[in-house]
Amino acid sequence: MSTIANYGEVQRALQTDTEQILAQIPVSPVTLSMPMDGAGPRICASVKRDDTSRVPASVNVVLDGNPVEIVVEAVGDYQDFKAL
Repeated sequence: MSTIANYGEVQRALQTDTEQILAQIPVSPVTLSMPMDGAGPRICASVKRDDTSRVPASVNVVLDGNPVEIVVEAVGDYQDFKAL
């Protein structure tokens, strides 16, 4: 049984397990971030507006041998960025 991730675990998962997280989000393109707005530990998945319903409500990773569930918030605000 997995536990719900805290802020530190979300940050660590984004740093070390990005590929594992992206494999569970069947949307491309996607940008992942960790909001610090006081609404709880979670990953923000920025996707194109039409893809928000395809983003799962959570993903699972293993940290230090323990399964952890991370809440995912889908936001339809993805924008392509071009270097100047």
